[in-house]
Amino acid sequence: AARGTEVSLLGLPDAALPLAEWTVEALGDRPCSLGIDPLASWAGSPTTSDPGRAVALLPSLARLVPRLSPGRQRLLRADGAPWHAAGATSAWTIACVAAAGLEYLRALAAAGVDVGVAERRLELVLPVGTRLLESVGALRALRLVWARVLEDQGASPLRPARVFATFASRELT
Repeated sequence: AARGTEVSLLGLPDAALPLAEWTVEALGDRPCSLGIDPLASWAGSPTTSDPGRAVALLPSLARLVPRLSPGRQRLLRADGAPWHAAGATSAWTIACVAAAGLEYLRALAAAGVDVGVAERRLELVLPVGTRLLESVGALRALRLVWARVLEDQGASPLRPARVFATFASRELT
C-alpha cells in the first residue's frame, strides 16, 4: 500500500485556509495529512510572539472536517519537535504534545465538531532519541495521557491515538 501524502501548512499564512481547502479537494479521499500545527509553528518561530494568533485560524479550519475522508485524512498535528529541540525532557515534550492536542480538540469542538470526530482528524508526533527504552516508554506514555485527555473531554478512545515517532533533531549532533 502506498503511504499517504503529507502537505505541511505549518506557517499558517493568510492564504492557509484557501490552500487547505484546495488541497482537500485535490486529494479526494486519498490518505493524507495536512499537518497543520499552529502551536508548533509558533514555538519554533523566533518572530511570532502571540500563541493566540497562532490558533486563531482553527475555527475556520473546522469547516473542512466534514469534507475529510474518515480514518484516512488528518487535518491537525500536535508535534513535540520544537519543544524537544529547545531542550525539553521526554515528560515535558509529552505534556506539550497533549496540551496542543487538547487545544485543537477544544477549538474544533467550539466550532461545532464532535470531539470524537475531531480526535480522528488529529495526529500526535513525538520526537525520540537514541535511548530505545526511554523512547518506547515515552510513546506508550503519550498514548496513555492522550486516552485520559479524551476521557476528560467526553470522548471514548475507541481506537488508539495516531502517534508518530520522529527522530529528534538534537540527537543528530
